[in-house]
Amino acid sequence: MSENDKANTVIDLTGDGAVVKEILREGSGETSPQPEDDVKVHYVGTLASDGSKFDSSRDRDDPFVFKLGVGQVIKAWDIGVASMKQGELAIITCQPSHGYGESGSPPKIPANAVLKFEVELLSWSNDKDVFGDGGVVKQEVIETGSGWKGVETGNYCRFNYTVKNANGDVIDQDFSSEVCEVVLGESSTLPAVEGMLKKMKTGETARFNVSAKYASQEGTLPRLGDGNSDVQVEIKLLVHGIIQKLGEDGLVSKKVLTEGTGWEQPTDGASVKYHITYIDESGTSLFSSKSQNGGNPVECTVGDTNVPEAIDVVLREMKEGEVSQVHADKSTMFVFGLAPPAGSNIQEGSDVDFTIEVTDIQKGKESWNLSHAEKIALCTERKGQGNALFKAGNYRRAAISYRSAIKLFADANSKDNEKREASHAKLPCLLNATMCCIKLGKYDQGLKDVNQALEIDGNNVKGLYRRGIIHRELGNFVESHQDFNVSWWTHEGWIWCSIWSHTET
Repeated sequence: MSENDKANTVIDLTGDGAVVKEILREGSGETSPQPEDDVKVHYVGTLASDGSKFDSSRDRDDPFVFKLGVGQVIKAWDIGVASMKQGELAIITCQPSHGYGESGSPPKIPANAVLKFEVELLSWSNDKDVFGDGGVVKQEVIETGSGWKGVETGNYCRFNYTVKNANGDVIDQDFSSEVCEVVLGESSTLPAVEGMLKKMKTGETARFNVSAKYASQEGTLPRLGDGNSDVQVEIKLLVHGIIQKLGEDGLVSKKVLTEGTGWEQPTDGASVKYHITYIDESGTSLFSSKSQNGGNPVECTVGDTNVPEAIDVVLREMKEGEVSQVHADKSTMFVFGLAPPAGSNIQEGSDVDFTIEVTDIQKGKESWNLSHAEKIALCTERKGQGNALFKAGNYRRAAISYRSAIKLFADANSKDNEKREASHAKLPCLLNATMCCIKLGKYDQGLKDVNQALEIDGNNVKGLYRRGIIHRELGNFVESHQDFNVSWWTHEGWIWCSIWSHTET
């Protein structure tokens, strides 16, 4: 049939003449809106008896939007619009039984009026139609997922999927067991797959109908069949999220492979058991605690400086049962006397990749639950750890130790004498953290640390001198000169080298 023939087509939609459609302009595509879709139309309504116009969205220049098939409009509209395609223009004529009936709609529509509507279907959408054109449609949720945060562009997604033909026959059985991973927004990801994943939650299994034009695209993966026919895709979203950059310098990257349970994450002093597998670039295992540690998990205390920095910062962001994949910069692993596990083939001085599974978390005593004496003792211990790290040249890890000591006094609901003792304990930690920042070139953070120190002791010569150094490096020469002068006159004759190079004891 030619386009002209189609444009003159008259269709009795109800079979009894109650709703008749005359196509003025053929639409595009193979699909039509479905019940509960939100449809957008322009229309002009007239009385069949005399052609007088009683309503028009075009006169208002405001398309009309309604939910199809739920009784928001007269029956003729639910029936007529459901038969239309994208961009179609048609005259829908309805008898009173499918219009406003015996009562009409005074004052413009009389009782028992036959109505004509010129309707143009502009678009439709719903939560199931991925692209709004019927090309990828979510048909069924087979297994309900969990969580409230949706999948977004930039997320990585790990999933299983099975591709079937229109009859439900499996096209390739291998797909049912394959674990795929894509990053949404990358040009190498098939748009249909990205669209489907954005309609899902973690743990959900769903079935989608995918038209041939969306099933494959050159240069993208995965392919959903041969791209020559419509397919059904059953997809299970295993996990999604962002690749986290951890640590003060973002030198540790973590992505979740299996979600953990609960909400608790280990903090300083927590006891953690975990399995770890170190891998090379090809994914070959270099060491696994499951096979080379007698099958026993590794045990550690969070905050212990004998634990590599990367493992420590990763554990702080994990939940019990979670499995994550990690890439760690070489400076965060086996350095400053820390060695790889015995029997491993890990090269010292190189970046490290590993998967880690937390099997047990025993929370330590939180700072708010410590007595004042316990806080002072623990602060002294962590400061000592920081000093040892500083002397070894591990300034970044030393700063972490100093700040963990400072945080012990964050909840300061204590007596005046305890506040004084707390300030006395914090002061050297703040000054030492400042020194670490100067060594690392982190002058903005160093300025924050030293200002806190000088709030405790405004005449502290080391604080003033170190702030002068920081101001100088930041280009604040007036402030730098002032701090240098004050530090000199405050302690005339001070040995300057001790100000610069030593940590507080």
